[in-house]
Amino acid sequence: MRAGTVALILCLAATPALAQREATSPRALPEPLVRIGDGVPSAADFVRCLDGRNATIVSAHRGGPVPEFPENALETFAHTLSRMPAVIEMDIRRTRDGALVMIHDEDVARTTTGTGRVGELSLEEIRRFELEDNTGRRPREGYRVPTLEEALGWAKDRGIVVLDPKRGVDAEAVAAAVRKAGAPERTVMIVGRDDAAKVAAMEPAISYSISVRTLQDIDDAVAAGVPPERILAFTGIGPENPDLWTALDRRGIPVIHGTLWDGDREIAATNDAARYARLAAAGVDVLATDRHFEAHWALQTRQDTMAAVRACGGG
Repeated sequence: MRAGTVALILCLAATPALAQREATSPRALPEPLVRIGDGVPSAADFVRCLDGRNATIVSAHRGGPVPEFPENALETFAHTLSRMPAVIEMDIRRTRDGALVMIHDEDVARTTTGTGRVGELSLEEIRRFELEDNTGRRPREGYRVPTLEEALGWAKDRGIVVLDPKRGVDAEAVAAAVRKAGAPERTVMIVGRDDAAKVAAMEPAISYSISVRTLQDIDDAVAAGVPPERILAFTGIGPENPDLWTALDRRGIPVIHGTLWDGDREIAATNDAARYARLAAAGVDVLATDRHFEAHWALQTRQDTMAAVRACGGG
């Protein structure tokens, strides 16, 4: 997840025939344990509601990849939510022909069977590649890179998404796609304050993950035009800051904090999954992690996530 910031689709004049034949979700995908539908006023309101029930929710980084389930795949998103309540973080890049696709890296080599930079490949070319999991293995079913449109279509009435538009992806185009998909209330966009202000002017129901190091960062975002009730404060990864988390809570600003990479590795090496629960108790409302299943189960020592999600609009 890029510091400083949960979307989505440019309208293409035409989709290549190959891309249409190889849509990424021809098979039935498992349904979530709990669905988050139209009853949620906004993603930020949903997280505040969980906080009021002393519950922290996991953000599954890149959708929650595990062996056989590649990052940023519809199948992986569905697999994660079929086993635990979570928000799904996903990455957006733009192809040469203007399609918005769900992929993290500038180059497709690490996560697919192909090679080349996303911005230099067409959607049709990217559709020829199969996704690989983080061990370099291809799932038997042959998963493909999904488009933003497909990701939003899958997520509708299923869950909350955290969208990370990468460099070169226009935030307002993403917001337009979110609006077209009817998903602003269940979308968080990872953006800087200026982009958040632009998006807020066109679609006020979208929420924003904005990098926050001090309370002044919140004041600056509000002064730029970002509605305070739509802000979630991303306070980084690694060093913990309970004093800042408490101050944000007093302002009604939900806290996102990450244990990505080194933090998760340290927790695994020391067998200290209880740290996830300690972070929640210290004031973290959304816990961004690569160990989503382990973090979720650790949190159950202090909360009933399912009950809290249902009370806050899940069904």
